[in-house]
Amino acid sequence: MSDIPNETRFSLSIPSLTAVILPVAAIAVYVQSERLRDWIGPGRSKLFLLMLALFFAWGIVGLIASATRPPAARNRWSLTRRRVAITRPGLVYLVMMAVMFLGSTLGGSNMLMLIFALMTGPFILNGWTVLGMLKRIRVSRSLPERVMAGEVASVELGIENRKWLIGNWMISLRDSIVGPREELRGEVVFAHVPRRQTRYGCYQMTLTQRGIYQFGPLEAASQFPLGLIERGQFFPKKNDVLVYPRLGRLSERWKVEHLQASELVERQQQRGPFDDEFHRLREYRFGDNPKSIHWRTSARQNELMVREHIPCRDQHLLVLVDFWQPEKPTAEEIKRTELAASFAATLCVEQVRESRSSRVILGIAGKKFLTATHSAGARVLNALLDILAVAQPQVGSQTMELTKAIQTQNSYDSRLIVITTRPAGSRERQDWHDKLVNDIGGLMPGNLEIIEADAQQLSSFFTIPPAEQVS
Repeated sequence: MSDIPNETRFSLSIPSLTAVILPVAAIAVYVQSERLRDWIGPGRSKLFLLMLALFFAWGIVGLIASATRPPAARNRWSLTRRRVAITRPGLVYLVMMAVMFLGSTLGGSNMLMLIFALMTGPFILNGWTVLGMLKRIRVSRSLPERVMAGEVASVELGIENRKWLIGNWMISLRDSIVGPREELRGEVVFAHVPRRQTRYGCYQMTLTQRGIYQFGPLEAASQFPLGLIERGQFFPKKNDVLVYPRLGRLSERWKVEHLQASELVERQQQRGPFDDEFHRLREYRFGDNPKSIHWRTSARQNELMVREHIPCRDQHLLVLVDFWQPEKPTAEEIKRTELAASFAATLCVEQVRESRSSRVILGIAGKKFLTATHSAGARVLNALLDILAVAQPQVGSQTMELTKAIQTQNSYDSRLIVITTRPAGSRERQDWHDKLVNDIGGLMPGNLEIIEADAQQLSSFFTIPPAEQVS
C-alpha cells in the first residue's frame, strides 16, 4: 500500500460524544418530567441547567478536537496505549438512536422506545467485539536503515495473533512517519489473521526530504464487524531511517570539462614511470628502460621481462560545501541548500564509479564542520552520504574551516570544488569570496573551482530527475 499523506481521519472520542448526548437527554427528561422539576426545585434549576450547558460545551470542544487532529499528532497525544472512537457511520447511527429516544420520551411512544432498544443491541455488540479483536496481538516493523530521497522504498509490517481460539478480522496497522519538514502515514490492512499465526504486509513510500525520519509509534485499529466503533492500540515501536540527498545526473559538458582539467594537471606534473599504475609484465624490447626489468621473473622465464605501466590520470577530488543560510530563509534559499547537497552527493558518487585509485574528500561547513575521506575504488559510499544527509546549514561564515580543509587536504594531483549557497552579487558572497581567496593564496588557481548552488547555473551540466511515484 502506498504511503498516505498527512490527512485528517474522521473519528470521534466516546467520552466527548457522551458529554454531548447526556446533557441533551437530561434536558429532555427535565422538560418532560414535572416530578423531576419539583424534586430539583426552582432555586437549583439554574445551577442544574448551567452545569449541563458547561458539560455540553466541553463535549463539543472535545468532538472538534478529536475530529480534526492529524493522525500523527493523535498518536503522540494519547495518554494510554488504547483509543476508542466513534466512526462516521457510528455517528449517524447514534443520531438515529437519539432521535428515537427523544421521540419516545417527548411523545410517549412505546414503539419508538422499542426501536431504540433494538438499535442499542448492535451498537453494544460492535463495541464488545472490537475490544476483543486487538487483545493478545504483537506487531513488528522491518525497514531499510538508509534510503535515497525521491526513490520508492518498502516497509514491511507484521502482526501476530497469539490467541488460542479465535482469529482477528479487518485489522489496520497504521505507521506514523515524521520527517524534517513533512509528516506521512503508512497503512496496511489485514483481512484475516488466523489464531496462533503471523501475517505480513508492506506499504511503499517516497521520502522527499534528506535527513532523519522517525517511524512510530504503530497503531493497530479495528472496526469489525459493523464499523460503528473503532478501537486503536498503540505500540511504542520506533525506528529511524537516514535519507540521503537526491542524486542527479552530470551532463556531457561537465564530463568533458572535468577530463580537460585532469589532462591539464597531468601535463603540469613531472612524474616518472614508476608513479603510473602497473599494468603487466612483458618481454623486453629494444629501447626499454633497463630500470624496468623484473629480474626475478626474467630468471624464471630465461628471458628479459620488464614492467609495463599505464599513465594514471585519476585525480583526487576534494569537494567542500559552504552550507550557508540566512537566519530566516525563504523557500528558494532552502531549495538552494538542498540543491547543493544533491550536487555534492552526485559528484562523490560519480568519482567513485569512474575512478580507479583516487580518493574522495568531502567537507561540509555548516552548524558543524563535517569531513569524510573515501577511496574511490570501494563500493560503499555510506561515510560520504551520511554526513550529507545530516548536515545542517549555518547562519554566518565558516571560511576558517574551509581554509584549513583546503590547506591540509589539497595536493598537486587533486581537484578542488567549492560549492556555495551564497547568492552571487550579494555583499555576503563577495566578502566570503575575498577572504577565501586571500587565505589560500598558495593554492594553484587551476585546481580551484567555485560553483554556486543555483538552479539556472547548474542546469547546463547537472539535472535532478523527478521523484519516483508510488504505484
